Amino acid sequence: DEIIEIHPEIDRVDIKGQAVLFESALYAKLPDDISEPLALAALDVAGAPAQTAKLVKPGQSVLVLGGAGKSGTLVCYEAMKRVGPTGRVVAMDGVDELLKLGVCHKAFQASAALPVDVLEKALAANDGKEYDVAICCVNVNNCEMSAILPVHDGGIVYFFSMATSFTK
Repeated sequence: DEIIEIHPEIDRVDIKGQAVLFESALYAKLPDDISEPLALAALDVAGAPAQTAKLVKPGQSVLVLGGAGKSGTLVCYEAMKRVGPTGRVVAMDGVDELLKLGVCHKAFQASAALPVDVLEKALAANDGKEYDVAICCVNVNNCEMSAILPVHDGGIVYFFSMATSFTK
């Protein structure tokens, strides 16, 4: 109904209005002891690991683009739990940090805007095999093909980014 204040430094807009939630949407009733900024920070990335839990199965190979960010790190962690001992999680970005945390099996550095480079490095990190699932947490434009190309026909590509162009 009304924009009250815009906070560009934290990507937030205070409004007066109402939201429409679909039956499949995630939502939570906030306890009194959790501040709104803390809740928004947590819920901002909650959808990606929740979807990962639904999509990833034991034994699968999973590619996480943008693994170093908040959502990417949580997706890696959730994917590691889901793939079990016979699966593999590979992350793009955050090589040292993610390997040190133990939330992926392998990691590589690449620009998501360069799909052929991502494809080559992603396949090399997965012993030349295409992936069952790719989850894109990269928040930059033109990374759609980098998520799609390393996945085999019939595999799953999940885009968790406001920068995603679904028409591409």
